[in-house]
Amino acid sequence: MQPAVKYGLQGAVALGAMTGAKALQNAAIKQYQERGMKETGSAFAQPGFENVIGQYEKQTGLSPEVTANFQPSGASYSRIGENSISLNIDKASQFTLGHELGHQSIEAGGGPLQWIQKHTYGGINPNVMGLANIAIGATSPSMRRATSLALGLNYLNNSGRLISEFEASRRGTNMLHAAGYPVSHAPAAFQTAGYGIAPAVSALAGVGTGRFLRSFASKLV
Repeated sequence: MQPAVKYGLQGAVALGAMTGAKALQNAAIKQYQERGMKETGSAFAQPGFENVIGQYEKQTGLSPEVTANFQPSGASYSRIGENSISLNIDKASQFTLGHELGHQSIEAGGGPLQWIQKHTYGGINPNVMGLANIAIGATSPSMRRATSLALGLNYLNNSGRLISEFEASRRGTNMLHAAGYPVSHAPAAFQTAGYGIAPAVSALAGVGTGRFLRSFASKLV
């Protein structure tokens, strides 16, 4: 098989795998949102909202600022260092409320977990990582090596995010239980899966693009 054809096929396989992984990620996120809403109800529903906030205040001694957002993506998020969270008005469940308060609890608690969340959550700039993934795909002598290096690099880069998200879900689930709202492990598992698949999506996208570039370059030699 000619090198250009081989590298092109490898690029197609990597991008096909990336498409499948992205579909799994989106499915996990959708399940997290739906299961969270089904099991715990809307984040803003009373008296659950006040009760969960009360557990956070009891554990940390802090009163959080909670705002609503209307982002089409349905995203909710924490403003680390500001004791503030923003919940999506349509998609956020009380599990989401607990999860975001879990992030703030990590920040308030100090110690290694606070350092990990504060200093490693974002990782290296995504544009830099994207270029690194493409370079790995374009220069590695084999598809296996390219995939292994890219996956390893992306999971290492996202390790702080994965640790912080897992711990935030654990703390949030405990707050819900303490507030008298039992929730299964399903919402946290689906949410963690969504974050866990994301590095693979980035790695495969870069490797696929890099192999296509190598295919093109081999035609010029």
